[in-house]
Amino acid sequence: MIAVGAISAFSSLELSPLANALMIAMVFGAMAFPCSALWAGFGTAIGRLLKSDRTLRAFNLCLGALTALSVVLIFV
Repeated sequence: MIAVGAISAFSSLELSPLANALMIAMVFGAMAFPCSALWAGFGTAIGRLLKSDRTLRAFNLCLGALTALSVVLIFV
């Protein structure tokens, strides 16, 4: 869905369809690497903080509550 939206929104009539697809794929790839690296870095940092069962349980409960709250907010 994202790829179809990106192609329809950002493709240029001056370029060939293959050139458009390659350019959009390169931009997506260039953005995916830093985002994934940041996500992995935060995961590693959080993993170091959650060494005990107590902190891991508190973290899981907090994220579960935030997820439940986000579902409730959809219907408000």
